[in-house]
Amino acid sequence: MICKFINCTAFESSAQMFDKIVESILPNSQHIGSEAAEKILEEEITTSKKLILLVLDELDQLEGKCQDALVTLFEWPYIENSKLLLIGIANTSDLEGKILQRVPVRIFGQNKFTAKIKVKQQLNKSILDS
Repeated sequence: MICKFINCTAFESSAQMFDKIVESILPNSQHIGSEAAEKILEEEITTSKKLILLVLDELDQLEGKCQDALVTLFEWPYIENSKLLLIGIANTSDLEGKILQRVPVRIFGQNKFTAKIKVKQQLNKSILDS
């Protein structure tokens, strides 16, 4: 399994977000621009032999900056042969309404849980219990 944690506070654009994810998951990849990064990522998540766990922290910081990219990211676990497990962490309880309103409802239906978590141990327990 490939496990990557990315803090989203520094991203000003979807290009930065996709570039950072590619650098994190595929450090030897050479790409130019966010479109190339997006294609590389989509290919990797559908051809990888390993499960890819991607944790995006501070998702609420992307409000108004990367909405199209977030829609793409949250759709990727549902494409055929996807090996992506995506966990988004936000400090707001209305993330769907503020940022992800364009993500298809089927994605958030039964696969979303909300937890008031203060420490790492609580996060681990919440994930394992759900």
